[in-house]
Amino acid sequence: MYTFTCRGHDRITALHVNQLSFMKGPIPAPDHTLGVKATFEPDKIQLLMKGKTTVTVTVTVNDITDSFSATINHSYRNRDEMHFRTGEFTSDRVLGTKATKGAKQLQRELITALADSETVVTVGLDFS
Repeated sequence: MYTFTCRGHDRITALHVNQLSFMKGPIPAPDHTLGVKATFEPDKIQLLMKGKTTVTVTVTVNDITDSFSATINHSYRNRDEMHFRTGEFTSDRVLGTKATKGAKQLQRELITALADSETVVTVGLDFS
């Protein structure tokens, strides 16, 4: 499993039904961003997803964990953003489509923790 970290942000609301994302930048899109200042490495992700079709994403803050799965978009190339969408729209920013959850479907206890800029988030990507 590949892991990276990111930080919470006081503007995070995670109310988007169809999308969620992690960003390297410091300012989120409040309705779908789950973490900012992300440490993911796109080149490593490209290698890990080769020949795979599904990614299971696990989001953990302290002892709170939630997860979802998505179909891998092999056109993903973005160096600054990682998006997951419940539909089939693809772009170089979208790592996964047909996600089983959007931001709004995640545990509210987790989202409350993400709305604090001191929160450290651990994200695991398991490619299969």
